[in-house]
Amino acid sequence: VLPKKLVEALPFASKPKGATAPKSSKRPGYLASRGDARTGLAHPEAPEARAAKKLVHQLNALRNDKKRTRDATRDVAKQARAAKLAKIDASKAKSSKAKAKAEYKRQGKDSAKQRAKFGGD
Repeated sequence: VLPKKLVEALPFASKPKGATAPKSSKRPGYLASRGDARTGLAHPEAPEARAAKKLVHQLNALRNDKKRTRDATRDVAKQARAAKLAKIDASKAKSSKAKAKAEYKRQGKDSAKQRAKFGGD
């Protein structure tokens, strides 16, 4: 960047590009909002902001830990319930199978009686 007075003193009609400093915009640029534009380093956080961030992190860790514990106990309860239901289903299946067998046996006897009564085979 050339000094403004030197650029004006040049004897040419067209001045060199980028000779003068760029106009500053009203809004700060991306780097200005992210840290020090000259060094590229981030702004150091204020102690209060750092403490608040730490507290939020700890609260999130606690919440996640509680959720993991809650989910683990829920899984144990689910497994116990599934085992109980499986046991009930097995006994129901056994009972229904026995009932069906008895019903088929009764129907067979009834049809045999009818065949005998009406002179079937």
